[in-house]
Amino acid sequence: MRPTRPTRPTRPTRLLAATCALLLGSLLLGAPTAAAAVSKPESASLASQVAALNARIDQVSAELAAGGAAYEAAEQELQRLTQSQFAAGADHDALQGQAAASRDRLAGLARAAYKGGMPPVVTALLSGDPRAVSDLAYVQKSVNRVGASRNEIARDLDAQNAEAVRALEQSAAMRAAALASRQALDGQVADLAEKADRLTAELTDAASRLEQARAAEQEQARLAELARLRAADQERVAGQVREIQRQQAAAAAAAAEQQRAAAAALQQQSGGNFGGGAGGGAGAGALLGAGAGAFAGAGCRPASPYGEANGFLSPASLCLLASGGGHRLRTDAGRAFDALSRARQAATGAPLCVTDSYRSYPEQVDVFKRKPELAATPGRSQHGWGLAVDLCGGVQTFGSEAHVWMQLNAPRYGWIHPGWARAGGSRPEAWHWEYVG
Repeated sequence: MRPTRPTRPTRPTRLLAATCALLLGSLLLGAPTAAAAVSKPESASLASQVAALNARIDQVSAELAAGGAAYEAAEQELQRLTQSQFAAGADHDALQGQAAASRDRLAGLARAAYKGGMPPVVTALLSGDPRAVSDLAYVQKSVNRVGASRNEIARDLDAQNAEAVRALEQSAAMRAAALASRQALDGQVADLAEKADRLTAELTDAASRLEQARAAEQEQARLAELARLRAADQERVAGQVREIQRQQAAAAAAAAEQQRAAAAALQQQSGGNFGGGAGGGAGAGALLGAGAGAFAGAGCRPASPYGEANGFLSPASLCLLASGGGHRLRTDAGRAFDALSRARQAATGAPLCVTDSYRSYPEQVDVFKRKPELAATPGRSQHGWGLAVDLCGGVQTFGSEAHVWMQLNAPRYGWIHPGWARAGGSRPEAWHWEYVG
């Protein structure tokens, strides 16, 4: 029976999918040496896992490549054996046809030899003709030779048919073995593809955890550096506070010395009667009191000799603003702001409206606690230098008449709206203005 022609076997699509998964894993993770550079314990452990998974995937990839090559070779061998089986079947059918045709020809030859109504032997004997008897002997020999040839041909045909049957059976057995081998390889390739998929999933998960660990470690390092910088700032501010306290103590000692010198001078002028006489004593006391009050309460002096720490400016270097409310600025900034406020009053009938000016360090800390999204880090605010104001009266609204007026006139007096506080800046604050001189 001729075998049915099989469809061409195709390579499993899982092999292609597994190869794509391997390439994806490599692209996601990069070289294993990059993970090994992480010094933290958690990320180092994860990096080792990633490197091990990469090595296993490389091994599976090599096995997949070898399995794919073996599968292709088995498929080609199966096709060759299938063609051989069809050729053997065709040979068998051709021999069967030749044998039938030969048998038909032999049968016709035999019938022709014995053709006639009476057997040849009887006809020859009845005639008594010697020649007829001789012809009879010749015919008998010819018939005998035909029978012998017919038997030999039949034996040859049987032998050839048996050989064709054996070839057909052998090719069928070889094809069945090749088909079984290819099916076994198909199963192995499928197992390898499934293993590659599983390893790729593990690799992707490990890479995600490694990335998270690295991000956490970087955040920890950033927080540690921020804490170090804050500690350094606090130490610097503490040192500045100590220096200011030392300067204030020195200034107080100098003031006391001036008072003692003034008292001694008055005593000499009164003829040594500083302690006696109501009028003399009262006049001296009033003079000393006035002198001490003038020194302690005086302001609007140059800033540099009276303090350099943000939020710790000496009261002597601060000026009260004419707009009222107890607001103060550094001497030069305060005088410039008062001039700007007078220009505003001349133009509109009302001075500038102020909500905030100089902030001491404790005040900066308080504002930062209440409004961390708006306030600067304590010790770094321009308010702490007495060089910034927060305004109201319409200036606090972008595009208002008061805000536009400030934009046009404030720079003439040394006041600006910093870029970060403008509309479209990193932290828009229409109300915040700074003195730059």
